[in-house]
Amino acid sequence: MFEETKTVVEFTVLPAESAMQVKWRIQVTKDGEVISSKDHYKIYTAEQKDEFLAEVEGAEGYVAIMGW
Repeated sequence: MFEETKTVVEFTVLPAESAMQVKWRIQVTKDGEVISSKDHYKIYTAEQKDEFLAEVEGAEGYVAIMGW
């Protein structure tokens, strides 16, 4: 059986841009064995706060850090 998981592995504060970069690791497993792994990055600005909160698990804790 195939399964895809998407896990947040890193948050990076970009102070000059007042933005947050999120790194996810997307893995595909077959019968419990990883057959594919790829990192995906996305940058969120203050204008994308609602999108950040909706897409990123644990994002609430970072909103205050960013001053959003």
